[in-house]
Amino acid sequence: MTIKKLGLLKVTKIEKISDETPPDCRVPVKSYTLTIPEIAKIAEPGQFAMMWLLGVDEKPMGIARAIQKTGEIMFAVAKIGPATTAFHKLKKGDKIGIKGPYGKGFTIKGNKIGVIGGGTGIAPTKFLIERLVVMGLNITLFHGARSKDELAFRSYFEELMKEQKNFQYKPSTDDGTYGFKGFATECLEDAITSEAKYDQMYTCGPELMMFAVWKLATKQSIPVEACLADRYFKCAIGLCGQCTVDPVGLRLCIDGPVFDQDQLKEISDFGKFGRDKFGRKESL
Repeated sequence: MTIKKLGLLKVTKIEKISDETPPDCRVPVKSYTLTIPEIAKIAEPGQFAMMWLLGVDEKPMGIARAIQKTGEIMFAVAKIGPATTAFHKLKKGDKIGIKGPYGKGFTIKGNKIGVIGGGTGIAPTKFLIERLVVMGLNITLFHGARSKDELAFRSYFEELMKEQKNFQYKPSTDDGTYGFKGFATECLEDAITSEAKYDQMYTCGPELMMFAVWKLATKQSIPVEACLADRYFKCAIGLCGQCTVDPVGLRLCIDGPVFDQDQLKEISDFGKFGRDKFGRKESL
């Protein structure tokens, strides 16, 4: 009998830190690159890891890259609270703890793929796209943000589109400062109206955005998977129940965070209610 480990803690030095958005924007995002072969070789797009800083806190972070051959792994951290502010003060060479990977990732299928990402959900989205590109699938990324400055990894995606004929990048901004003016879901709907429908759709980002994607995909009879990684996680191993979704009782940390369209249909919380750090329901 093979026993699956619930996560391996590795304390290692940060090899590279990059600003993925301007440091003075509303929500600054930095990427952190480390070498952890034990985690990189088994990580799948859509999974997450716990990032731990001694004396501060640990937080769940989506995996933005994992390269099996080199052991490289990347995380993207948005500066939104005390812990992530502390993470943003770290320098190259500082040590940080990583536990994981945790959860269920995306199930890759289909040939013509639509991917919709926004906010901090762009990290798992980036990892997924890198995997899909290598597989030779046809991918379109709909990337949404409030403004141009908040489109994390924008330059990377633009270069990838130049290098890979099977990848299209369609950014959108609420204020119209870059790409399509409006929501990423509106850009997606325009594309579906004018192009052949996608075989499969994947989404990660703000839950209201993902809820709109799910409704659109359901209407068009397109299979969809959503990564609910923006919700509150605590223990990451299914013990505390803080990330449970009603009424089905699924725990995001081990049963998710990726769910398919049928599971999403059964989650009455989806797109309506989240939970705070005390487990109390709150409207999205």
